[in-house]
Amino acid sequence: MLAGDNDLYTVSTIFWVFRTYGYNISSDVFERFKGGNGKFKECLIEDAKGMVSLYEAAHLRTTTDYILDEALSFTTIKLESLAENGASSSRISTRIRNALCMPQHFNAEMVFTREYITFYEQEEYQNKMLLKFTKLNFKFLQLNWIQELKTFTKWAPDCADSLPEYMKTIFKFAWNVIKECESEGISEEGLSFNVQGLLEEFKIYLRANLCFAEWAHTDVVPTFEEYLEIGGVEVSMQVSIAGNLLGLGKTAREEGYKWLKSRPKYAEGQAKRGRLMNDMPGFEVITIT
Repeated sequence: MLAGDNDLYTVSTIFWVFRTYGYNISSDVFERFKGGNGKFKECLIEDAKGMVSLYEAAHLRTTTDYILDEALSFTTIKLESLAENGASSSRISTRIRNALCMPQHFNAEMVFTREYITFYEQEEYQNKMLLKFTKLNFKFLQLNWIQELKTFTKWAPDCADSLPEYMKTIFKFAWNVIKECESEGISEEGLSFNVQGLLEEFKIYLRANLCFAEWAHTDVVPTFEEYLEIGGVEVSMQVSIAGNLLGLGKTAREEGYKWLKSRPKYAEGQAKRGRLMNDMPGFEVITIT
């Protein structure tokens, strides 16, 4: 596909796409851009856009991609010089500075997308339809993020009054128990550590519930092993054990929580057993109906 193609931007972009999506394309494709002295040709600096693309591609190197080590060193020096001297247009200079500050490989995908939309809008040749769909997609993502933020803020302790009545009772009870244990921990050494441990177990438990909700919402059928692993947490066995540890003596609490955190076979086995026993009544009801 790349045979005979000597356009730095095209080769670098295709290489980046292949490596990003798991295809181990050989870095030897960049040998064509080296001179007789074994170094990258100085004339490449005239193609600022291609240099940025090569710089981005170099960040997908492996420990044996020595040519990409050379490419990264070469492009970094040349691009820094271009950015400082303003040798390129303001549009390209902005793209260079953004890449040097945060390469695409290390950047959040949608943050880079937003930056690139602005850059692509100023391209002489552009796909109007592609640009339009990209903007629409980004707007939909923004709306999704706003909805997620609304969901997160509902769970702030000072927003408990906005919850349904049945959830207010549960939330306030759990919150008061944890705060009471935390206040006692101020005067009793070792208890605060376990209160934090209980909170961490609650977080794991809530993530498992979220996973169940996502499975239901997207019609995902997990494997039996996945179901037991997540379901064992969702049945709240580990949270219950962590809560019970608070009632033990200082030494037992510390050793007990370290034991629980290591996820011993006994605790994992009890969690899976609890999951299956919890499912049996529901299965029987479905079978009868």
